[in-house]
Amino acid sequence: MTKKVCLYCGEDDDRVPKLLVRDHIFGRNLSKEWVWCCLNCHAKKTYYQNKFPVVIRRKSKNKLTKYLYGLISGLATRKLIDERIIELCLYISQELKERDLIE
Repeated sequence: MTKKVCLYCGEDDDRVPKLLVRDHIFGRNLSKEWVWCCLNCHAKKTYYQNKFPVVIRRKSKNKLTKYLYGLISGLATRKLIDERIIELCLYISQELKERDLIE
């Protein structure tokens, strides 16, 4: 069995039941694509999604509204991934500096 790891922050503590949940990348009503996500990162993503009106977040028969919500969800996913990439770049930069590989 593959180890579950949060795509956004790398959390992988399997001692805590239900710490990792399935996160639908573009919202559960629009896509079947999902990734493992810790509860903290899921809460961050939900925070961004909830900035938009409830009418956009609910199941909607209007395709434009559905796609707008999917776009919102996808961008919230990307924001979390981008934050992680920045953290990793800063970490690598610090490691290189400590090893005198950069000034």
